[in-house]
Amino acid sequence: ARRAGSFKEAGEMPYHWERKDLLRIGPFGPEALFLDSFSVSDEGRSGVGALEVTDAHCSGHFKYPGLQIFPGFRQIEGANQPACFLWLSQQPEGEYVPLLQRSGSLELFLPAFPGDQLVFRVYGEGVGQAFCKITHHKELVALITGIKGSIVPRCVAERLFKRVK
Repeated sequence: ARRAGSFKEAGEMPYHWERKDLLRIGPFGPEALFLDSFSVSDEGRSGVGALEVTDAHCSGHFKYPGLQIFPGFRQIEGANQPACFLWLSQQPEGEYVPLLQRSGSLELFLPAFPGDQLVFRVYGEGVGQAFCKITHHKELVALITGIKGSIVPRCVAERLFKRVK
């Protein structure tokens, strides 16, 4: 459960969300959420997400039997999501929606496989800007820079989504 105001008002840094909480407060559905948990730290300037990679995360990436790798495009989405939750942590719950505008670059260093425990460390670089390091056992798996987005009132997001339909 969260509080009525923002984290800063409530003085609740750091804060931790489990998957069920992330599904409730974020815009991502269960198939598209690439986080099992997320914690806000450093007074809202950074956060840490966790994901255990499953076969479902790797499904369809390569057609070769036995070759299951967590795809880079899903790693980008996995890095964007902690940034969104970091930005949401500064807002009253339920009143705002994160809108991602772009991810700059992805550098892949190591493959990620089913069973790997990935850690997504996101660092805010000002309002609506972040970068993310993905690690497995403290080894760098990927670096995603130039994550940009905004937080908009829920009513504005609903109007935008109606136009898209």
